[in-house]
Amino acid sequence: MAVVRNDVIGAIKDKTEGEFTKVQIEKILSAYEEVIVDAVASGEEVNLTGFMKIGSKDVPDRVCRNPKTGDTFTKEASKKVVLKALKGLKECVM
Repeated sequence: MAVVRNDVIGAIKDKTEGEFTKVQIEKILSAYEEVIVDAVASGEEVNLTGFMKIGSKDVPDRVCRNPKTGDTFTKEASKKVVLKALKGLKECVM
């Protein structure tokens, strides 16, 4: 089962012993996400120490093949989001 946004907000409220309301936590979480999205969109890497790195990577042009027809085509260069789990997160999972 996946943990959804409302679950995260509830867990943060529990961990902070009710110091913040759900509305306040929602605003903080939205701002947090916006800061990360803006940084990655501008080409910066976000390093959440001990947790993960979030960045983008350029993907060059490449030749692809349609498996159904066998036709080849060139897929244009693009960017993709790259997430790298760091030591703290890896140790919790393993």
